[in-house]
Amino acid sequence: MITGAQVKAARALLGWSQMKLTIEAELALQTLIGLETGRRLTRASTIAKFQKTLERAGVEFPKNEPPRLRGANAKGGKTGK
Repeated sequence: MITGAQVKAARALLGWSQMKLTIEAELALQTLIGLETGRRLTRASTIAKFQKTLERAGVEFPKNEPPRLRGANAKGGKTGK
């Protein structure tokens, strides 16, 4: 399961505001704020919905690595030519 910090980093990769993510995920802004700040326990199903929304937008969550845009290699560049 991804963390609030990973959600925030993924939003930054996409250039998305908190509002944009909550609209796309059809979830409440306060829920996202609570997740990202760690001030609120968030249901696993809710975190999964945020994750799926970010993945549909092109973010990958590799194990033991920070989020990255699909197709970006470990050094942050694009794969292929």
